[in-house]
Amino acid sequence: MGKEPIVKYKYAPDSEEAKRLIEEFGDPAEAVARIEKSEKLFKRMDAERKELVKMYPDQWVAMSEEGIVASADTMDEMFKLVKEKGIRIEDVYHDYMNTKPEKWIL
Repeated sequence: MGKEPIVKYKYAPDSEEAKRLIEEFGDPAEAVARIEKSEKLFKRMDAERKELVKMYPDQWVAMSEEGIVASADTMDEMFKLVKEKGIRIEDVYHDYMNTKPEKWIL
């Protein structure tokens, strides 16, 4: 018995809707890989958050697979630094290192 495909299609792969979605979002397998990479960076940043808040208090931080690649006071400045390093925004996870986060009651 074969392994199930990672991506199940709602539309026939050669339909106009599937072609439009692939043009907009890229190949489904590549999209899944990007999502998995983003999830991995999210988990890493979350695990390192306490230390990152100490190192980059109240700053926007961008993390790639190599580690922190940019930090700045504003998100726009941080994105600018990432782009200046030749790194695609899609290849980083970013978040604000808030020293006074709000507490939520759910």
